[in-house]
Amino acid sequence: MVVAERPAYSRAIFKITWTPLLLLLLLVPQPSLLVQVASYVLPATTPHSCYVFNHTADCRHRQLSHVPDNLPTDLTSLLLEHNRLHSLQSHLLARYPALRYLEAGYNSISQISPNDNPCAVLPNLAVLSIPHNQLGKLHSGVFASCSELTELDLSFNTLQRTSAEENIFATLTNLTVLNITHNHLQTVKIGTFKQLPELRYLNYSNNIIHTLRDQDFVFVQNVSLYAIDLSRNPLQTFADGCFKHVLFDLLVLDSTALGSPATKLTSLCQQLQGAPLKALSLRNVQLRSVKSQSFRYLSSCPLLARLDLSHNGLTAIDDDAFTGLQNLEELVLEGNNLLKISGNTFRGLSALKYLHMANSSRSLGAIGKDTLSSLSQSPLLYLNLSRSGITKISKGAFQSTPLLQRLDLGMNKLNQRLMGNEFAGLSAVLDIYMSYNTYVMLTSGSFANTPSLRRLWLSRTRLTSLDSERSPFYGLVNLTYLDLSNNNMNKVLGDTFRGLAALQTLKLGHNNLARLWKHNNPPVLYLDGLRQLRSLELLFNGFDEVPAAAFAGLSNLRSLDMNSNNMDKFPPGVFNPLTSLASLDLRRNLITGVQEEVFGEVFGHLDDLWLGTRNPFDCTCDSLGWFANWLRNATGSPGHGHVHVPGADTEYVCRTPPSYFNTSVLAFDTLACKDHAPFFVMYVVSQSALLSVVVVALFVHFQGWRLEYFASVLVHRVLGYESLPSVSGGEEEGQEEGAARRAQYSYDVFVICSSEDEHWTSRHLEPLEEDGMKLWLEERDLLGGEVRAEAYSTCMHQSRRVLVVVTRALFRDTYYRKFAVAQAQKRAIEQNRDDVVLALLEDIPEFELHHKLCLRAAMFPRRCVLRWPQDPTRLPLFLQQLRVALGSA
Repeated sequence: MVVAERPAYSRAIFKITWTPLLLLLLLVPQPSLLVQVASYVLPATTPHSCYVFNHTADCRHRQLSHVPDNLPTDLTSLLLEHNRLHSLQSHLLARYPALRYLEAGYNSISQISPNDNPCAVLPNLAVLSIPHNQLGKLHSGVFASCSELTELDLSFNTLQRTSAEENIFATLTNLTVLNITHNHLQTVKIGTFKQLPELRYLNYSNNIIHTLRDQDFVFVQNVSLYAIDLSRNPLQTFADGCFKHVLFDLLVLDSTALGSPATKLTSLCQQLQGAPLKALSLRNVQLRSVKSQSFRYLSSCPLLARLDLSHNGLTAIDDDAFTGLQNLEELVLEGNNLLKISGNTFRGLSALKYLHMANSSRSLGAIGKDTLSSLSQSPLLYLNLSRSGITKISKGAFQSTPLLQRLDLGMNKLNQRLMGNEFAGLSAVLDIYMSYNTYVMLTSGSFANTPSLRRLWLSRTRLTSLDSERSPFYGLVNLTYLDLSNNNMNKVLGDTFRGLAALQTLKLGHNNLARLWKHNNPPVLYLDGLRQLRSLELLFNGFDEVPAAAFAGLSNLRSLDMNSNNMDKFPPGVFNPLTSLASLDLRRNLITGVQEEVFGEVFGHLDDLWLGTRNPFDCTCDSLGWFANWLRNATGSPGHGHVHVPGADTEYVCRTPPSYFNTSVLAFDTLACKDHAPFFVMYVVSQSALLSVVVVALFVHFQGWRLEYFASVLVHRVLGYESLPSVSGGEEEGQEEGAARRAQYSYDVFVICSSEDEHWTSRHLEPLEEDGMKLWLEERDLLGGEVRAEAYSTCMHQSRRVLVVVTRALFRDTYYRKFAVAQAQKRAIEQNRDDVVLALLEDIPEFELHHKLCLRAAMFPRRCVLRWPQDPTRLPLFLQQLRVALGSA
């Protein structure tokens, strides 16, 4: 469904009623206005200092007292405003026979005589503009040769009268616009017979016309005029039949004091009976009230579709005041002071489609169910109630307007919680404007009765949160525009906008949504699901963080505005989902660096970039090395990759380091940023080597024992132990060598340990005997009745190795144990240090070992001093080292 377009005449009357002269200047082709602009594009100096371009000479403000006589002869436009001309000097204009536009306003021209007629020498002249001069009278025959003239502007002169009998304008057969505003005319009659067949716009505003007589418009009899402007005249009398000779669509009578006395309005309506009038403008005519049946005579104007009663200070409209306007489509009541609207105010307007009531009341109060009930028979499409002092919308207030497509309630004093029944009956509404109200609170059903809604304005309504259990916008599948800006909103749920599949524009600027994207809490991805979004405004929200998935799914977004936030850094790839982005605004943030991994992809398809203003750029290689080069390329000659970057050379300024302070980013030298010179390869190699060393060192530190264990096992399995055969007889050795060694040693290992450590020897040493190694253990091999000291000395002498199991329990043991340790120390000193192996089962300092046993670990080879591992996983290495130390020769 599309909002019905207003008739063309309604747009035209808007222009003509605001500024009648502006209408005449705008609605008629004005090439001269265009060439005024063009003349400054490629100026060329002439001897008279006029600018000449494209067959147009601009000689304005040159203090000329005569028409320049040596301009190019092929001119089509000559602009002579604001000079000192006293006449048009047709003998000089004759040099330019191709002229079509001649503008000579703001001079001192007091007359145009028939002998000085510009049309006589300018046969193609189409526009003659002589406003703001001193013309007091027009002589007969002055326009005799102006048959090609289409526009004549004589406004702001001192014309007091034009003799109708002279029929001065009779020869202007192609004239379409005649502007005689701001003169001293006392009558509208400028001819005695039908003339000006092509006239469309006739402007008499701001003269001193008091009366309209029955023959005044005979000169345009049966001419189809578009508009007659009689505004700002002291009209007092409308004679019978004053409009009977003229056909017009629009009559403008603004500021003509028709309301005092009230009979003048009735008289006017009587004279307009039967006229083919389409629009009537009665702005500011001092109409303080509209009485019942005031427009009854206009019932015979079947084409009347627009009535403008704005800016009259209306305080009351009686019931049935608009009776007779059954064909009226547009009613303008803006700028009044209505005290109330009754249930019969608009009765009889059965064709009304557009009702303008902006600023129509200062305190309209609550809109009840009966306020607009008189519109129940009207096919109303547009209703403007802005600036009317509305404080509340009651239940069912708009049930009488089921066809309404646009509702304007902005700039009122609404202070309520919208439950949804306020808009009951608005099933066809497309636009609702509610911005600039006191306080509006939304609920889950606020717009349940407006399923066709396409555009919604809720700016500046103090709507601080959208935290209802179900989104207030649920069901608005056709919504394309949503404005929630300027509300200081701080709470939005993740599914608030999720159902708005057709939304194209979302305005969230000037709110307080920064908390929703903080990394301390799970981010609220309230933009999720807006697949059709084209424009997004997030300015002035205090954002200093943006989650990486903030813009996920917004592949159709064309414009993103994050102006005036506190952003410093963006996560890499945050803009990558915005594959259609054409405009990006990041001005007034705290951005110091623009890195390729963040902006590289999105910059590739931008058309417009705003980033420079008030961002403290850090001109270093890491921050701006890539961006400085991109900026130079992007702002070069238009073509492939060209991006519009406003202020690229002035607004993109370095703040740090001090050497680049207040220097343009374009001046940042990026040569030092390329590959970091030839040391890059060396840097990579050295860093790789260092990293490898660190990894190896950490591996050796934590897992080196495993390597040592496997290496020891592998070596001794491949090469074997360089050891003596067991005293029990080894078949591998020669019989002679075996016999000699068996005679020398009876044991492989003599074990010295405390009685408290016997369980350790039985668990870890006795299994060695399964491999052919013979151990001497006191608890097993000491014979009963044998002298212990003698047994120690004899058996130790008969053992190939001596193993001392050192614990603090050994420190506390008997004299004989310490005697055995002393014998072992003596053997190491006198024979071979490799013959004694220390197994330290506890962490015993060197000084304590020496103090208790008179031993030092440094006395023995490193492989003969074994320490019990604290990590149980290293026990196999300890046992392997023990086996090697005991089994080696």
